Amino acid sequence: MKRTALDALPLFADDAAIGQALLGVKRADEWRKLAPIFEGKDGFPPIDATMGGRYVPAVIAFFETLYGLRSDGPKRPDGIERPEAWNDRRRRAVGQR
Repeated sequence: MKRTALDALPLFADDAAIGQALLGVKRADEWRKLAPIFEGKDGFPPIDATMGGRYVPAVIAFFETLYGLRSDGPKRPDGIERPEAWNDRRRRAVGQR
């Protein structure tokens, strides 16, 4: 299997490094908006308070499952998330369910 930028990270990496590995240098700042979306999905690793970052092998496993490279989990994303279209009313309504 081909090595990726994620493979070059330490076992626990902060979101700045993960964003750069996932999206590249020019789009790395976008990860701050995207990370909370993925945090709400099953299997996405939280930031480990002791280690100060996310467990990178779990980040890789999450995306491999999401895109169907592993047999467990969804075979492809269920749509495009557009956080800029969200508003406070919708967030409150979702939280009240």
